Amino acid sequence: MANEYVLEGIDGPGLSNSIILKHSAAAIDTGAKGFMELVPGHITVNEATFIFPEGFPAVRVALQEQRLRLSCQCNAAAERLCQHQAQVLYNLVNRNELRIFFDDKLRNERIRKAAADYGLENAPEPAAYFQVELQNKKAVIRPAIPGLLPITRDSFGALQEALFSNAGPALPRGAAWSPDTVRCIVIRQHKYYKHLHIELYEAAATKDGKIKHPLTLLQPVDYIWALDDPRQIRFFTAITRFQQPEGGKRTATDIESLQAIIANPLQLPFYYHNSDVSEHVSVSSLVPVRVSALKHPISLTVTSAGPFL
Repeated sequence: MANEYVLEGIDGPGLSNSIILKHSAAAIDTGAKGFMELVPGHITVNEATFIFPEGFPAVRVALQEQRLRLSCQCNAAAERLCQHQAQVLYNLVNRNELRIFFDDKLRNERIRKAAADYGLENAPEPAAYFQVELQNKKAVIRPAIPGLLPITRDSFGALQEALFSNAGPALPRGAAWSPDTVRCIVIRQHKYYKHLHIELYEAAATKDGKIKHPLTLLQPVDYIWALDDPRQIRFFTAITRFQQPEGGKRTATDIESLQAIIANPLQLPFYYHNSDVSEHVSVSSLVPVRVSALKHPISLTVTSAGPFL
């Protein structure tokens, strides 16, 4: 049977080391190895469960209407806090990444500070729009509403990058194509940095025109010297630019290069590399896609919801 102890008239901001000591059954050695390193198995606002390193006992703590209730699975008498309950409270009081879940004053201060990035620092109850989470032993403030975005330089830059990231054509001289091969454009992401890569490939072709192994990566620069058509020159030059892209902010030249590729003067087929199938470009990991420029400008509709305009 669980040992349960209740501290009456206690709230988060008022909980202190002296109160813990007053209600403890025995003196506590707070300097013992690992004493202040408890990790909650579960923690949310005003409620947590701690499992001790040896796997037993489990201590549950809950705060409601100035009543702090603690239960422990050990067999100690319930007249005072057992050593496990006291240790849990010492961790809650002295570690801000845990205390914030039980101390509404500390929690509201942190939330109001985080709300400034969202323009909500002066909202009557900013806590209604944010939640606190424990991640990697740190308390993190996150929006509680999906789609709530910060209004910072970095967030606007990331959003901008995410949004803006007939007759048969004549072939360039020296680039005659065999009827048994297909040349195509492959769109993929860098394995680690997620940069946009656009590459030119040559593949064997089936009777119905589908690609098959082997796939060979081509160098567009090898074709540029033999071209006369400005559109084809821009096309191959743009692919060269995206075969080895540089990280960082997108430039106007990047956008112009993408437009030259989308124009596709040679009407080559486009494929998207699905890295979930294989991290390497292969026939099985390529998905045919249709690539074209937007025919209409992007429009944004904003719907009022509660206090948001």
